[in-house]
Amino acid sequence: MTVVAIRIMIANNFLPVVLAGTGFITIAILVRCLTVHGPLYVALAAMAVMTAVFFIQLSRRLEGTARDILAYRAQREKLIAELERARDQAERDRKRAEEASRAKSRFLATMSHELRTPLNAIMGFSEILSHEMMGPHAVTAYKHYSADIHNSGHYLLNLIDDILDLSRIEAGRQELAEEPVDLAAVAGACAKLLQAKADERSQALSFEIPHDCPRLIGDRRALGQILFNLVSNAIKFTPPQGRILVSAALDDGERLILSVRDSGPGIPSHELDAALAAFARGSLATRRAIDGAGLGLPIVKGLVKLHEGELTIRSAAGQGTVASAIFPRRRILTGPASRGADPLAVASESQRRLIALTA
Repeated sequence: MTVVAIRIMIANNFLPVVLAGTGFITIAILVRCLTVHGPLYVALAAMAVMTAVFFIQLSRRLEGTARDILAYRAQREKLIAELERARDQAERDRKRAEEASRAKSRFLATMSHELRTPLNAIMGFSEILSHEMMGPHAVTAYKHYSADIHNSGHYLLNLIDDILDLSRIEAGRQELAEEPVDLAAVAGACAKLLQAKADERSQALSFEIPHDCPRLIGDRRALGQILFNLVSNAIKFTPPQGRILVSAALDDGERLILSVRDSGPGIPSHELDAALAAFARGSLATRRAIDGAGLGLPIVKGLVKLHEGELTIRSAAGQGTVASAIFPRRRILTGPASRGADPLAVASESQRRLIALTA
């Protein structure tokens, strides 16, 4: 039995060797015990056979275990090799994406400079012509044509600015000049810019932002751009005699919600996700030929995300749209700091930053 056990320990990975040696020893013991009469030898012969069977089964198990270990090891090495290939491919893809992003940024910066220079000249001369600063036109229609040229140049300049803003946001290069911002003042500035446009369409544009609304730590220009884009979209899609309401309030979680509600035709449910994609235009905008490049909402989403907030859109066909920018509680000033002086009245930049840090 000792010899058999030693053989199994040495050659358990190769069952034929174990069977040959163990079988020979077992048969020799069995023949020897059966040639000698007596119950003791019969018991020894039976024990030898059972021991041989046990060791053979044990050897089979050990062989199967060793085979499984080798198979698992091969699978592990294969998986490691595949993971390394996937990692290398991901690294190559990342480098290509970064290079493409840098190329896009360089292209946009170059095109912005190249386009702005002639556009400024076009807008300047067209404005001179539209105001007849060099004398009245011989043909009255030329004045309207020059005004159209100026308006088109202004539209292209705004489009370039939107593309650059979206590019900076996507590249993570948009920086915030954070300070305590009064949303009521931002809304007032937005109303001055867009009220005339709403009046042209006979729309009721109203702002319900209480004077005691808490101040928000953020970028004043970015917050103004968020509100301007949301209200501009509402004016575009709301029919004449429609109503647009801008409001700000705290919810139960003390988050600040800046909402723009309109009474327009609404957005179909299957287009809500696509509305936040860059250069996306809904079926209504295409059908009614509403101007725009589909950059307003993506820019708003990016700027809200930079403020650690989220943009939500609730809408249904024929029931209007509610676009809400939700800002987290940690960006809201409460207590005496929320009723402080207007940061624009502070004399120096260092004082404004000190207010933002200590508020």
